[in-house]
Amino acid sequence: MAEKKRRSIWSKFAPKVSLADWRLHPLTLFILATVATIVGGIWLWQSNKSELLDRAAFQLTSERLSVTPQPEYVATDLKKAAFDGSQLADVNLLDSDLVSKVHAAFSVHSWIRQVAVRKNRFGVDVELTYRKPVALVEFGDNLLLPVDQNGVVLDGADFNSKYADQLPRISVESPQVGSLVHGDAWPDERIVAAAMIAELILPTAKDWGILRIAHVPLTVGSNAPEGEFEFLTAAGNSGIRVLWGSPPGFERLNEVSPAQKLETLGQWISERGSLADIGTTQTIDLRSGKIKLLSSR
Repeated sequence: MAEKKRRSIWSKFAPKVSLADWRLHPLTLFILATVATIVGGIWLWQSNKSELLDRAAFQLTSERLSVTPQPEYVATDLKKAAFDGSQLADVNLLDSDLVSKVHAAFSVHSWIRQVAVRKNRFGVDVELTYRKPVALVEFGDNLLLPVDQNGVVLDGADFNSKYADQLPRISVESPQVGSLVHGDAWPDERIVAAAMIAELILPTAKDWGILRIAHVPLTVGSNAPEGEFEFLTAAGNSGIRVLWGSPPGFERLNEVSPAQKLETLGQWISERGSLADIGTTQTIDLRSGKIKLLSSR
């Protein structure tokens, strides 16, 4: 009885359309047309895919590649290097791997820290975050190599040398260079720690007369990472020596924060002028947050 009642209720609302009428119903025709369009589109794409991918109208060109402007301290045209070095001219805008190929082309460069790629109506947008050099590491036979604040090794061939005198040097005893890889952290903990300090003093290093950041080992001649750091205002043993202490975040007992050290040194210099102009061989101990003048070396 319930079954019959349900059928009766449905019959009031169900359209009375015969099978023949359904075949010509607008909804049926719409569905059939949609399916035909999709199937036809897939067939056309598969049939003409190779031809479309070969057309110059769909080729990726340098003009269709929009890239974040690079800083002046990078001398090499990184966009051109990525485009030519990865053969992006052979990539098609319809290529399903377009984004990953462009991303890979830029990611290999040590001066580029992050890459974000997206397609647009006219080509490809590449948003780049560049690494910034904070110091030049001294090694080998008077060689210098830039590093960023994390001690990442940057390709010196891409560095604009006119900015070299704005960066402090990093000097450590017998630096490890056997496994240097551009884009990776320097394989020497002392250099990575010195780079952290270099980032802090970079805005004022030149004005303050700081030439280099040197590692002071616990024992003479040791190349172990333990030890402290000092600032030097001249080559060799001449000039002023500033005892900085530990790298940021590794301060010892009774050693103040990096911010306190910088404030104390900045005030002392503002009263006397650049360290390089003072012209003594004085040693300044900055570690306690108060200036302590030690005996000359």
